[in-house]
Amino acid sequence: IGTANAVDLTGVNRIWVDSPAGKGNSFYPGYLLVCTEKQDFTNVAQLTISEAGTASVDVAGLNGPHYLLLRTLGGQSGAGSAGIRALWAE
Repeated sequence: IGTANAVDLTGVNRIWVDSPAGKGNSFYPGYLLVCTEKQDFTNVAQLTISEAGTASVDVAGLNGPHYLLLRTLGGQSGAGSAGIRALWAE
């Protein structure tokens, strides 16, 4: 899932997330991706969400419009999970 429109990151230093359970009981964590396009392979910054609580990713060097995507992976070893209760910029 991701933002419908690009978010202007000019002047933003960090993007914070609050995750109530991290990856929980899942095998794989989730990821917050900061992307130049709506595809996750264009990510220029990434935050792994594996533990419950707050965490942030440094975006101070990024300017202009970017998309924020939440991604999980799954495979033969198990499923991926990540929940975000809140997301904010600083």
